[in-house]
Amino acid sequence: MPQNQDTSSPVSLPGRLAEVGMDAELPRRADLGLVFDELDYQMACQVYLWALPLVSYAQWQTQHRDIFGATDYDLVHYVSYRDRLGLITANATTPYILNFIDLSRTGPLVIELPPGHTAGGLPDFWQREFAIMGEMGPEQGAGGKHLIVPPGEPVPDVDDSFYVHQAIGMNVMFGFRTLDPDQTRAQALVDAVRVSSYDGRDAPATRIISPDGRAWSGDQPRGLDYWVRLDDIYQHEVVDERDRFYLATLKQLGIEKDRAFEPAVSFSEAMKSQTPGVGQAYLGAYTDSNGDWLAGARDYTIHVPADPPAKLFWSFTVYDVYSRCLIDNDQQRRGRGSRDQDLTINSDGSIDLYFGPSAPAGGEANWVQTIPGRHWFSYFRFYGPLQPYFDRSWKLGDITPS
Repeated sequence: MPQNQDTSSPVSLPGRLAEVGMDAELPRRADLGLVFDELDYQMACQVYLWALPLVSYAQWQTQHRDIFGATDYDLVHYVSYRDRLGLITANATTPYILNFIDLSRTGPLVIELPPGHTAGGLPDFWQREFAIMGEMGPEQGAGGKHLIVPPGEPVPDVDDSFYVHQAIGMNVMFGFRTLDPDQTRAQALVDAVRVSSYDGRDAPATRIISPDGRAWSGDQPRGLDYWVRLDDIYQHEVVDERDRFYLATLKQLGIEKDRAFEPAVSFSEAMKSQTPGVGQAYLGAYTDSNGDWLAGARDYTIHVPADPPAKLFWSFTVYDVYSRCLIDNDQQRRGRGSRDQDLTINSDGSIDLYFGPSAPAGGEANWVQTIPGRHWFSYFRFYGPLQPYFDRSWKLGDITPS
């Protein structure tokens, strides 16, 4: 929207934001909590949808371990109607045999399938298949040993008796079906499957476990439990480059690697240097010393103490709130800074800056014109911020109404 467009007309916001009162183009200060709650909600909705495949398998994994007592080397055999009640869109005619494996605990492992009519595979917890087994796999139903290598690990030098698969996630699901219509032969195929360690670490023998009438669900958990499960699986799963954007959103929602999950949101931290003398640092302001929005029709001052801690230079820049671009005033001045040679400097080295629709008497050199009817905000930038900025021994004054 152009900066000369009228913003005085009431703004109608959709949904729950309809409860937010407006102060021209800005939300009323008293209603900011509603705005931030909506931001949280929108971020959470996007992350929830993104993480559904991951959380669904992670939840199913906990059911195997906590309810059925399955290890990484066991198989759970879903046969009866009641066995399948926890399965989402289950096939009602053929049994399921599967388990969820954490390769960070097992290291490389071997899955040995017997010859026969089977169909199976290995997806990661994003439900992306990376290996096919059985009649559709490389052994074409003849049976064989499949070596599963964790992501990021070198592939061992093995002979041709192994089919090698590099996992694309640290947690994987191994599942297969028996396709032989003879139930005796089908059960014999199940009983012959072996899951074992490749590198010699201790591993229990493979067991075939039945749900045995126990209540369970492979559906994702509801409410806060969803986020607890997401945090848990995120802590021991690899991160794809494609997911960097969502990781930043997770952090906003309280989920980070190697940190306890606390479901409280802290909003965006200013991008700034953490090393004295290097990079840049920002101080932003949208309100004056009374907590009111900065209005283009009012006059303000700010006192800049002597010796701003900037190795290179400093600047104070004014922006239009609606467009978030440099203010487009008749003066054609966007701000003031240490590189402006005409600045008026006080005898103690400090500087007073002025903002408003008209220049103050004697203060024209330090004045930036603002536009009545429009709100503005500012950034004070330190280029090469020095130690007094970091330890806060140098403090910038507030923007004060005149």
